[in-house]
Amino acid sequence: NVIKLGSIAFKQAYRLVVRGYFDTLDTLGLYVFGSYDGREWAFVGGNEKKGNFTDIGCVISHADMKYFRVCLAGKVGKDSRIDFIEISADGSVLNTKLR
Repeated sequence: NVIKLGSIAFKQAYRLVVRGYFDTLDTLGLYVFGSYDGREWAFVGGNEKKGNFTDIGCVISHADMKYFRVCLAGKVGKDSRIDFIEISADGSVLNTKLR
């Protein structure tokens, strides 16, 4: 699924955190992809962790995007859970000139 933040304007996301409890059986990876058009995707940030922990987050490269995809990949125990996803982003200002 695609995350669209509020409007069709470009956003500059800078941080994403998946809140919850994770009991990994190996490594859990968080990978974030961004797109201008919803068709072509680019990797914009990620992080990997091992063991038992709460929350996994990453810094997102500063690029204006309209759409985001979040991927969690790994093997986790049955007690693992995702509570919510938190993303910090700013709306872009359109390039306008006073004439």
